[in-house]
This record gives sequence, C-alpha cells and structure tokens, in this order.
Amino acid sequence: MSPAHVLVTGGATGIGLGITRLLLNKGMRVSVCSRRPEPLSAVEALGAETLTWDLVQPLGLIHKLTPLTHLVHCAGNDNNDAIGSWSMSGFQETMALHALATAMLMQEWAAQAPTGGCFVGVASTLGRRTAPGKAAYSAAKAAMLSICQSGALELAPKRLRVNAVLPGVVETEMTRAPRTPGADIGQQLTELAELHPLGRLGTPSEVAEAVAYLLEAQWTTGAELVVDGGLSL
Repeated sequence: MSPAHVLVTGGATGIGLGITRLLLNKGMRVSVCSRRPEPLSAVEALGAETLTWDLVQPLGLIHKLTPLTHLVHCAGNDNNDAIGSWSMSGFQETMALHALATAMLMQEWAAQAPTGGCFVGVASTLGRRTAPGKAAYSAAKAAMLSICQSGALELAPKRLRVNAVLPGVVETEMTRAPRTPGADIGQQLTELAELHPLGRLGTPSEVAEAVAYLLEAQWTTGAELVVDGGLSL
C-alpha cells in the first residue's frame, strides 16, 4: 500500500517546516510548496518533493500533485498594520493567502482526495480574538476557520475531513521579525512569551504534533484544536 501523500504549503520554513519534518518521520510522502525557491533545497534534502508556487494564485496547484491524500495549508504572511496604515493591497494579499487560498485549495483537493483524506488549516488564536495591529491577519484567520467549518460539513458525506489548528505565538522567522520599526527583538520575544500562561513561546514541532493527530484521527472533523500555551485563557 502506498504511503499517504500530503501537501504542506509553506512547508519549508517556520511551523510548516516542523510539520514537514514530522510527517516525513511518520513515513508519509510529503510535497512542499513555497513562493520562494531558496528554502526548498533544505526540505529536498530531508526527502520532500518540492515546487515553487505563489498562493496568491492558488488554482492549478493540486493538479500538479495528484493523487493527493491530505493537505495542510500553512503558508501565509504576517500583517501588523494598525488603523491609519491599512491599505487595500495589504488586506487583499493577507486575505488571499489565508482565506481565498484555503477555499480554492480545499475545493481542488476534495475533487480528487480518497476516502479518509483530511485537510488541515493552520489558523491562529487571533482568528477568534484580535489584537492591536492585527485587523487584516485576524480577519483572514477568522475567514479560514469559517471556510474549514463549511468544508467539514459539506465534505463529510464523502468521508473527507476538515480541521484547523490554532497556535498561539510560535518562535519562527516571522515571529523574530520586528513588529514595529526599530523594535528590540529580544524584548519583543520576551513580551510575547509573557502573554502565555505557560510562560514561553511554542515550537514548530509542537504545532506539528497537533496537525499529525488531526490527519490521523478518523472520527474528527470540524475540530479547532488550540495549541497555545494557555494564551486563549
């Protein structure tokens, strides 16, 4: 029997890389897409198949990878624009990567996925509750959660499952980027860690464990699995 084939969007860096590593270790066939080709050589060395794709235009990606069992949509961007600096282009790109890509990828995946296949959207606790400077990002993640709920309902008769993971703040390249001009990165990370009752940031591997569980949990659909060190509390 052939191993499950899973696509991890954004699977060459950050949380996505943690997911890629774990799924490869579980013996799955893993494909990874990235809008930038530079990070892909590292995951190729791990044994993943790779391609360059900009998910602002998601249509057609799945057709290059069929047959595809599972899909983990982890690719996205950050957006820290506060009111007064919002822009049409900023909102459009963030919504395209997190919400529109979720819908279009899910639709193309479901058209060819086998019974038991699972789609996992890597959302955020900010999809449930926003924060200053997070209007576009929170709106996009909230839309991702809504799309995943709709997909879970509509695809259940085909025995396809759709779930979401809601991480808190995870230490990645994105988290280490300055959120305000001239920010002290060490202080920024300390302040973010202190938001979590468990007193630290999460790791990509911890989010990956939640994703792997949802891919394999055959009686779980429509779930929103929070992995956030208590941040939501």
